[in-house]
Amino acid sequence: MRAFLITLGLSLLAVGAVADDAACDMATRSVNSTVPLDDCGLTRLYAPQGESGIAPAEDLGNAYVVQVFHEADACTAGEAHVVIDCATGEAWSFAPAGPALMPADELEAATAKSAYEQLVRFVRKSPRGYLAVAGWRRADELNLTDYGSILNGRVALGTHGESYDLTCGCKLFNPASLGAR
Repeated sequence: MRAFLITLGLSLLAVGAVADDAACDMATRSVNSTVPLDDCGLTRLYAPQGESGIAPAEDLGNAYVVQVFHEADACTAGEAHVVIDCATGEAWSFAPAGPALMPADELEAATAKSAYEQLVRFVRKSPRGYLAVAGWRRADELNLTDYGSILNGRVALGTHGESYDLTCGCKLFNPASLGAR
């Protein structure tokens, strides 16, 4: 978790730095290196600048696991909470309303005192499946994605479509569950 927080902090510092339009218009990026983290976390570093990845898996209890997906480049950043229901082998995510990537100050405003921040607290206290959250009164203030079954392979996350194994957290915390297969 510490390595993830350090990496995320450095990327947010880079995002907060003043950059000219040319630095923000990086049409192509390639994976420069992949850094595995503890407990199913993973960070991909891109050339010339940027990163994406998922934080280490956290056990929420009741066969639910959450991982925070993050993505950043020189000028923008984004995040989403990915909730995995190990009992059913299904996953869904929620992110602040708006574009997937936004300037750091806009991301901070979108996550503070919002439906997103409220749902982060709710999910950590009382995890639920996608349908329960899709019916929530403030769901229209979020970007919700239902990934459905994660049992048949990896799931593409973020604007670059990099794939991640979301069953890893189930294997770690709920090894006898359907989601761990």
